[in-house]
Amino acid sequence: MKRGALYFLLVVIFAIVAVVLSHLIRSARSERELATDGSQAISVTTMPLQAPSFIDTIAVTASLRGIHEAKVSAETGGRVIALYGEVGDFFGNGEPLLQLDSSLKSLNAQQARVAFEKAEADLARAENLFKAKSISDSELEAARLGAKAAEVAWRMAQTDYENTTVRAPFAGTLAGRFVELGEMVAPGVPVASLVDLRRLKAEFQLTEKELVATDEGDSVLGAIDALPGLVLHGTITARSLQASEGTRVFSVEATFPGMRGIASGMFLRGFILVDGTGAGFLVPREAVYGSGDEARIYIAENGKAQARKVHGESPRGAWILVHGDDLQPGESLIVTASKVIEDGAAISESGENQP
Repeated sequence: MKRGALYFLLVVIFAIVAVVLSHLIRSARSERELATDGSQAISVTTMPLQAPSFIDTIAVTASLRGIHEAKVSAETGGRVIALYGEVGDFFGNGEPLLQLDSSLKSLNAQQARVAFEKAEADLARAENLFKAKSISDSELEAARLGAKAAEVAWRMAQTDYENTTVRAPFAGTLAGRFVELGEMVAPGVPVASLVDLRRLKAEFQLTEKELVATDEGDSVLGAIDALPGLVLHGTITARSLQASEGTRVFSVEATFPGMRGIASGMFLRGFILVDGTGAGFLVPREAVYGSGDEARIYIAENGKAQARKVHGESPRGAWILVHGDDLQPGESLIVTASKVIEDGAAISESGENQP
């Protein structure tokens, strides 16, 4: 009996130990899972808070264009025998876009070269004869004019031959092609469209009151409806001092650095920041969470999202003008996040929404 009781007691102890160990293992596993979940940082994009250096904004809209855009035309005629690259490819300044048949123009250039060399030889003989007083002044002058005319004809034929290669007039992206292999092309007919998107420009129309409030060098903030979260920072580079007839508005041009994903013709909504002091911070709408007393933005700091209360938010198109006592110029404002963000959340900055 005593031995049986002892066995029973040992079984009970082993069972208790097994339950405790199982509980400890499950607890440790849960803690590891929680730690793993907490270590998955939220991917965010940021932009620096701009110093409050304006007292007002002027709302503007425009179509974005490449800093250089052109329809490239052939300067000579011929049949297309080669097309280089594809639409969307980048071409350097002077790189060939297409090749026209040059066989006949090459022969014309060679023939003109031979005629020029003969005219030069005739001029040399005429000069020797003139020194020997065997020909008159007018005969020598005719030989000189003949040599010059032959040189001009050779250079024109050579240029016509070289123009069978249609080249990019500036560095840019091939935006369109208007001919196919084997087509005949006439001089002056557009064969391709080229755009330089490394820098962008937009032309705004301002009233005379708005014009006098702006100056070259003023900052422009822009947003594109098709690319939410993207912020363009530009400057005014040119102001027209002549109103357009009928509408009485003035053209103002701003330039922006190019950014991936932007195409020529995209619609831009923006604001010109008029010089001044103390107006607050202009931030994208999607960077502001809540409204009224609950309005807040998030600042990226030391790998964490820090909530900051804001007040006095004034909607201005795709932007909101906000104030905050603890906001500092240059802080990294979180514009977009891969999932819902909270104060103190771990974050990973995937890039800045500015050039």
